Amino acid sequence: MNMANKYGQLSHQMFEMMTLIRRLSLKTVQNQHGLHHGKGHVLRELMDHDNLSQTELAELIGIRPASVTGLLEKMEKDQLVIRTPDRDDHRVTRVIISDVGRKAVVENQIFRDQVDQLVFGALTEDEQVQLEGLFGKLLTSLHDFDVQDEEQFKRVLKQVKITKEREQTDD
Repeated sequence: MNMANKYGQLSHQMFEMMTLIRRLSLKTVQNQHGLHHGKGHVLRELMDHDNLSQTELAELIGIRPASVTGLLEKMEKDQLVIRTPDRDDHRVTRVIISDVGRKAVVENQIFRDQVDQLVFGALTEDEQVQLEGLFGKLLTSLHDFDVQDEEQFKRVLKQVKITKEREQTDD
């Protein structure tokens, strides 16, 4: 098997694993608390950075401010967050996590920890350390590419394409 096919197989396995972990998590977490990924992400960020403006929250979680507004309206209706006008600038809306939201985050984390234990408990401690090292290496590489602009990344991809063509002719 050439390296291009091996990379494709590894990528497929990683994607399948992420899909299954997410599906297992959703079976447990969503059924228990009705929190989908977006709400859970907002609540986890508010646990660490409470009393943010909606704009700051949007930047922190990487979505458009208009999308945050709609999500927060639903979350406020579910009593997960409290939105209040800023004391100094009434054009700004501040967001804090409610007691109900805090409780949901803590309970969700327990379920997530259980799913993680099921998934990674199949590995020995040494295998977990090895996997953590491999994930760290892959994440570092991906973060390096993520900070590149589009043109830099296209140049890197062209080099990869050339490498793949060479490997195919070498087989």
